[in-house]
Amino acid sequence: MDTILQIAFFIAGFEGFSHAPYFDRNQYTVGYGTRSTEQICITEKEAISQLMDIVARHAKRIQAKYEVNTNELIALTSLSYNLGQTAFRKSSVVKNLKNKPLAAKNFEKYRFSNGKPLSGLIIRRAAERKMFSTPITQCHENMR
Repeated sequence: MDTILQIAFFIAGFEGFSHAPYFDRNQYTVGYGTRSTEQICITEKEAISQLMDIVARHAKRIQAKYEVNTNELIALTSLSYNLGQTAFRKSSVVKNLKNKPLAAKNFEKYRFSNGKPLSGLIIRRAAERKMFSTPITQCHENMR
């Protein structure tokens, strides 16, 4: 499976789909958590297309700046998508990428919204950490 598609499926599982825009903390989102500046409804096909485009941009930036394997890229792209690029770049996960075990441990720091832990973010960060920490087998890498 294509890496961008893998990342999109990973993210979509946490974001859920909404055809109508809704207010999410400080912005309107639609589809699979995509920022929306317009109050328009979209189809799931359109939402998937938007998600794939955004995921590709996030993944490209990460790959250009950091040396990561496929599982690390999936986890980091999910974190970047959820936090936003600026917060991601400043995150303790990114700051500790040279020490992978420490970087993995730092995913859990990003489970809060408005100072309170959210169950959805706790679950997501645990899955990102697990994905980040899962070794790539030679066979898996060759199948890309």
